[in-house]
Order: sequence, then C-alpha cells, then structure tokens
Amino acid sequence: MLHFDGHITPAADPEILKALGSSIAPYDTPFGPRQKGQEKVEALYELFGADPKDQIYICASAQQALDKLVHHLYFDYMIKTGRNHVVLLNTTEALSVNSVDALKQAGVSVKMLSVNNQGQVDLDALKKALTPKVAFLSMSFVTPLTGVVQPIWDIATICRDKGVFLHVDIGPAMGHLYFQFKDLPIDYLTFDGRYLGAPYGGGFLAKKGSYGPKAQSNVCPYMLEALYLGAKKRLSDAEECFEHYRLADHFVQKVRDTIQGSVPYFTNCETLPHVVTIGFPGLHGEALLYRLNQKGVRASIGGQSQQRLERLLGLMGIDEMMARSALSFAIPKNLSQKTLDEAVNLIANQVNQLRKLSGVMAS
Repeated sequence: MLHFDGHITPAADPEILKALGSSIAPYDTPFGPRQKGQEKVEALYELFGADPKDQIYICASAQQALDKLVHHLYFDYMIKTGRNHVVLLNTTEALSVNSVDALKQAGVSVKMLSVNNQGQVDLDALKKALTPKVAFLSMSFVTPLTGVVQPIWDIATICRDKGVFLHVDIGPAMGHLYFQFKDLPIDYLTFDGRYLGAPYGGGFLAKKGSYGPKAQSNVCPYMLEALYLGAKKRLSDAEECFEHYRLADHFVQKVRDTIQGSVPYFTNCETLPHVVTIGFPGLHGEALLYRLNQKGVRASIGGQSQQRLERLLGLMGIDEMMARSALSFAIPKNLSQKTLDEAVNLIANQVNQLRKLSGVMAS
C-alpha cells in the first residue's frame, strides 16, 4: 500500500511504539523535579526552541489542547476585558471550530474570515476584521489538504498592532518546515501528536511567557515520552525537505505529462514541500479515490477532523466541477522516484478508465 494520505491520517512511528515499551516506567512523575519525566520536559523545551519562561502542556488529545486554550482565554481574559469576539479562517480544521463554537453559548461572537484564491489570508481583510472587540485569532500555520502555508509573520504583525492574541496550530508542518518557537511571532501554539509519529491521543499546547492556563498535572508519562521521541526525530527531518520538493515537483510534472488536462493547484504560493493538490477534469474525485484505494494507493479528499477538499477549493473560487475532481497527495518520505513514477502510471490508468465510463454514461 502506498500512502499518499499521511498529511491527513499520519501513522504512528514503529520506532516510537517500540521505544515506548521500555523507555519510561509507568510510575514516573513527569513533572517531579528529580524524575526522568522532568528531563524529557526540559528536552522538549530545547527541541522546540522554547524559552524557559514559556509554558508547555502535554494533553490527552489535540482537542483537549484546544479546549484548554479556549477555556483559559475565555475565563482569564475575555470575561475580564469584555473583548468577546473571536476570528477563525474559513479553512480552519474542525477541531478548532468545535472548541471555539462552544463559546457561542456564552455570548461570544465568532467570525469566519475568508481566504484569497490561493488559500492564504487576505491581509487587508484581516485588518478590518480585527476590531477592538476581538480577543484572539485562531488559525493553522498550514492547510493540511492543500499544503498552503500562511504568511504568519505578516499576520502576527497585524495582530500585535491590534492587540489581539494569535493562536496557531502547527501540526501538519511538523517535520517539514523548520521552526523554533521563540522565533515565531505567535502567542499560543498547538499541535496533534500524530504529526510527530506519536500514537493517537496526544496533544501539545505552548504559551509564550508566564501568562497562561493553570499549572499542569496528571500527565501520562508514555505520551510525554512519545512526544519527546517524535520531536527529537521529526524536527530534524525538516532539514531534508529539499528532496521532498524535488519529488513533489517531479510528481506534478509526471502527472501533467501523463494525464491529459490535469490541473495542479497552488503552484504560485508557498506550500508544504510534500503536499500536492491536483484536479482531474471529467471525473469525480471520490470515485477516483475509491479505485486508487482498491489498487493500493491512498490519497485524500478530507473529512473527519478536516474540511472536505471540494469545499476548501470552492472557498477559493475554484469551479464546482473542478473542485469535485480534485485529490490531495502527500509524497511519503524515502519513496524512490521509480516507485513514484509507477504510482503516477497507475493513477493515469484509473483516470482514463473513469473518463471512458463517464463518456459512456453521458452518451
């Protein structure tokens, strides 16, 4: 099975699973001053480039990390200041939307900010959206399905000028874009531990400075160890992104040469080095997804914690029929060019078969 869907359903790293079996005793107290767990916490600070004054929280899930953040901002800031408006991007993942939507019952106003035709924030529209009533902007550094990277430094400058907290979920960028938390101009950072190769059920929240949620307790030592091992391995992988860029470019060119009328998207903006979104006119993307899965090739159209690819492309002004024909591919690491070419030939074969079937049905 060739997995081109690792950006949506990342698998646990076998090396991490194996290491968890013997690396930490179940009775260790992660935040005890002389325990092994405390050493791992300190190592996480170093791996993420966090300042000792910053705060990090190991959570039971990505959803819990987001809920903890929203709870803190509402009770410790929004109620006290009266700034009860929140802004999200309309491409935001479902987990963030779920967390923020809970605030509506408390009278909080939630505004969805549209992106431009390249899937990035319109900076002029952002300036207008961040009124004096807005408490924080919540967004993803990267849209997982499209791979589009947001202009985070420009966004952060606007937020600081407006006195608005900035929360960024950085999960899909882990291991693909190099970063240090102290260098990122953001206030809060979250991610799903799966993007580090950890087992399902781990989340991470980081806050710059001492103002943040209450102190952490009752942390699962296995999840702490998993995040540590994943960070140690994945963050160093970002240095290998040049090969990913080359393979992704080769994949796009091979598809263009092999599949008539195919349309790669987001070629004029910064994207993750391994994520490619391509439209295949004359067929339905979900039908192609099914047939590829039957042949051992996994791509993605979103769903579950992600928005559907069709909807995302529609939000960017892409024609409805073209949006329905698109699939998202994440080029796996350590994949040979020969295997990649074979995958493209298989995709081309299935596209041609579906187009013939579509032509028969249309007649």
